[in-house]
Amino acid sequence: NIKRNKQFYKMHKGKRCFILGNGPSLRDVNLGKLKDEYVFSVNCFARVQNFELAKPNYHLWMDYSFFELRDDQKYNHEELINDYYKMAGTGAKCFVPDVAYSFIKENKIDKILDVHYLLSGESNAVIPEIKYKLDDFITGYSTVVQYAITVAIYMGFTEIYLLGCDSTSIISLLNNALDVKSNNIHAYDKDDTNERNKQILSNWSMTDIFFDQYTLFHGYKLLGEFSKKQGIVLRNCSTKTLINEISWVSLNDVLN
Repeated sequence: NIKRNKQFYKMHKGKRCFILGNGPSLRDVNLGKLKDEYVFSVNCFARVQNFELAKPNYHLWMDYSFFELRDDQKYNHEELINDYYKMAGTGAKCFVPDVAYSFIKENKIDKILDVHYLLSGESNAVIPEIKYKLDDFITGYSTVVQYAITVAIYMGFTEIYLLGCDSTSIISLLNNALDVKSNNIHAYDKDDTNERNKQILSNWSMTDIFFDQYTLFHGYKLLGEFSKKQGIVLRNCSTKTLINEISWVSLNDVLN
């Protein structure tokens, strides 16, 4: 299954793409403006209002919790399956971790989605180097957006723009640790993150949480440096973001 990914190598050479995270700043974006662009979406994008307008070409689920493989963070099974069916309506090609294989087969997800598997290292380790060849072992990351960047690089995109990539999850985690409920955590309204944060806090120490945050921002730093060496323009267009490892540019300037 991994070797099948060779079909994607440089298939979009010289093109540009947009990677949509689900941060609250995505609410500021008119998704219809992206309908003629190459678009990557991630995770619960199908819960975003009018998500179909973006017409995503590719979609990634990389967190093990989306395949019921984590004890420290759980989603409602019916809602997960509903998200898969909603994404099937977009026709997007999907990427998931290799460990999701059994879940995909048991729930017949591969009958409704064009599923492709990624083989990666652990996401909770300091990243030694960028490995991006999808037909082999790739670098493991703390966020699905960085996997999407990796896929885009392998596909040959020379301009990669991030939207809704706020990396503000640490704020809601700290709020929950202090028994303060957070609002507007994601770009969609139906959000159970406060409950899942409580699950994480009962299983993770603050050392674990801040180390995970370090690997997250370190991943952006390395991908930014790697892209520059490869002659790839990697920019963040998110209107509200904690990421300063990647240069910011206005979406309007990019589209114009």
